[in-house]
Amino acid sequence: TATRHLSMRGEDGRIAAHPPLLFSELAAAMRLAPAGSGALMQLDFKDDIASLSQDHFDSFGFLLADCADRFILSGGDAAELRRLADGLPALRIGYDPCTDDTLLSLRRSRTFGRFAREAITAAPYAAYVYIEYPIILAGLEEGFDLVAAFQAAGMKVDAYTLNSDHPD
Repeated sequence: TATRHLSMRGEDGRIAAHPPLLFSELAAAMRLAPAGSGALMQLDFKDDIASLSQDHFDSFGFLLADCADRFILSGGDAAELRRLADGLPALRIGYDPCTDDTLLSLRRSRTFGRFAREAITAAPYAAYVYIEYPIILAGLEEGFDLVAAFQAAGMKVDAYTLNSDHPD
């Protein structure tokens, strides 16, 4: 396939020693992880799921049919995530309700509780919710604990991106 001729680059800009991993290869590798090992791969879907063909949906389901329990399908379109995961009951869903303007909007409106409620309503089946850490901190400054709100709904919270070079 055409992807076999592609190369990846490292952070230094040099071409990596290995080609991009195909989804079928990733699924095969995850199948090798022992059951109960805790191995879990996040598939963070950035593209428009609605633009996928039925063949894409079928291939996705086929490749994960026997290893879906080792993956989290995440993204910002709750309904489309659910549609792509249809037929894979062991596949965990991770929902990211954040957009580029979420922090600014919440700082202005101070509606952290409404933000949490709307996210939970949009994806009540989500096992994980992904929240930019500055949004969590802003909520705490306003007296609202977003982490507690999502955990009360049964969701694990992944605060992104915490970098070691940021002391605060």
